[in-house]
Amino acid sequence: MIIVGIDPGVRKLGYSVIEIQGLDKCALKDMGVIRADKISDSLGLRLEFIHEEISKIIKTWNPRWVGLEKAVNFKNVDSAFKLTEARGVIRLACYQNLDQMDSRMVELSPTAIKKESTGRGQSTKEEIERAMYLRFANLQQWVDMRMEEGKEVQAEKLTHDSFDALAIAWTTWVKVRQKQRVGARLKYTEGAT
Repeated sequence: MIIVGIDPGVRKLGYSVIEIQGLDKCALKDMGVIRADKISDSLGLRLEFIHEEISKIIKTWNPRWVGLEKAVNFKNVDSAFKLTEARGVIRLACYQNLDQMDSRMVELSPTAIKKESTGRGQSTKEEIERAMYLRFANLQQWVDMRMEEGKEVQAEKLTHDSFDALAIAWTTWVKVRQKQRVGARLKYTEGAT
């Protein structure tokens, strides 16, 4: 099962792709940053670019679940509006490229993401990054392999945005698994009565 995690932004946004390989085993398949700030200063052009890039990721990986961070903390009203527009474009790309998207998107608060990935709801970006290296056994191998291939993963791929997206994908899996367990218990207790 494939899960895509997205850390939304207007200038740059993180994404990650993980594969669930059993009950509690996850593997990193891809992660990176979409740099819309390199495209243009025009918000419209950046949003168009974000839509195109998210659509490519969704088409390539065909995820079962998409995790998206909720917009809850704003520096100012202008930033809030821009982030909301970016989230809308991301949602549109997902809805255009995946069937039954209403039941496939998991929206998560920043606190829930930090709590599930590090065990503490007020974690720093560095703590999230360390936790992701612990949670994904193949993360260091993935980074090393990309460096050997000559790809520029240090500056472009491995930013806090990409690690946040990885934490979002992880938390999405945790929340989905919890929901499935509760559903199984409810079916079991209904069948017993």
